[in-house]
Amino acid sequence: MRKILAALAVVFMAVSVFAQSVAITGAVADESGGSLPGATVVVTGSGGSRTGYTGGDGKFSIVPAGAGPYTVQASMPSFVAQKKDGVAAGADVAFSLKIAGLGETVVVSASKIESTLANAPVTMSVVSSQTLATSPSANFGDILRNVPGVNVIQTSARDVNLSMRQGTSTLATSTLVLLDGRSLYLDFFGIVLWDLVPSNPSDIKQIEVVRGPASAVWGANALTGVVNILTKTPRENPNTTVYFSAGTFGTKGGSREADGSGNNFGGGISFAKAINDSWSTRLSFGYTNSDAYSRPTGRVPLIQDPRVSTKCNLTTPGSAGCIGGAAYPVDSSTGSPGTSFQNDGTKQPKFDARFDQDMANGGRVTYSAGYSGTSGLIHTGIGPFNIQSGSYLSYGRVA
Repeated sequence: MRKILAALAVVFMAVSVFAQSVAITGAVADESGGSLPGATVVVTGSGGSRTGYTGGDGKFSIVPAGAGPYTVQASMPSFVAQKKDGVAAGADVAFSLKIAGLGETVVVSASKIESTLANAPVTMSVVSSQTLATSPSANFGDILRNVPGVNVIQTSARDVNLSMRQGTSTLATSTLVLLDGRSLYLDFFGIVLWDLVPSNPSDIKQIEVVRGPASAVWGANALTGVVNILTKTPRENPNTTVYFSAGTFGTKGGSREADGSGNNFGGGISFAKAINDSWSTRLSFGYTNSDAYSRPTGRVPLIQDPRVSTKCNLTTPGSAGCIGGAAYPVDSSTGSPGTSFQNDGTKQPKFDARFDQDMANGGRVTYSAGYSGTSGLIHTGIGPFNIQSGSYLSYGRVA
């Protein structure tokens, strides 16, 4: 009898373990029936929560934790989340998500923790992925020009400077720029390393712009504002995208007028895939090339010095009572010392790799690394630098 009871106990335990290891499967689609790859699916039971993502066909398979019944919720950015209760192990669940309306919640990280935009403690704007996809902008400076309260200048093919609620000079150093929580601000030079921002707009989830002092939360370099660039996880955009852009810009009335219009072009490829329930990856490569921008020529215009009563002779540089009159730098390698500084274009190849490890408890470990070649003119607080071809920037990060 004891042997029989022991055998029955073993069989019962095996059946229980088997029953608990049966996966809950299903599919997530939109209202038209189209599959939604990269949707987040959370299965919650007595043993905790398990998180998974839909594949390229919109289907998912998650082994729940603990005994049932379970609650299954499917969500995806720009769609209304849907939840189903009382789901048994081994069930097949279908979700049909509605497109979110204009009044749906926008989640931001203004306080370094996720909250709704309506509850953000600071003045903030969000540039969505839809705006990025349809914008004809050539760089991030052009995109941020459309954000209220942001002043942007571009002094060379490479150098972009911005500030919040104040005039922007070539030495504006009070705005912090972050990429997925990683600072792109180089303290010593007081510049932002835009070269390390992903070149493929489809990789970016949203850009959050905090206008106003934010040093208490983000650090000493956020005196006037923060630009926080958030990228999509590989599971949110599991596909291969290829892009190409090209354009021209005018050089009339400047140092490069004789060279005709300037040209710029770029392109790249991005590949993202969910390898299994735990691992996903994104690999991207991009290249940007731009001719040099045109500079002013001649001399800075003379104006009356408002601090003195002596009347300025606007036709004589250096006369009393005047401000201005200095010669602009000569955009030529043959100019006299101190006045010559070649305004070169820029070439920026870049490569970025990211691996996400999703944990059973809902956490995530992100491994990322990148390389970017760069060249061109940079204005800093200790003088202008002409970065030569062959210079590069790189990073590695675990979060």
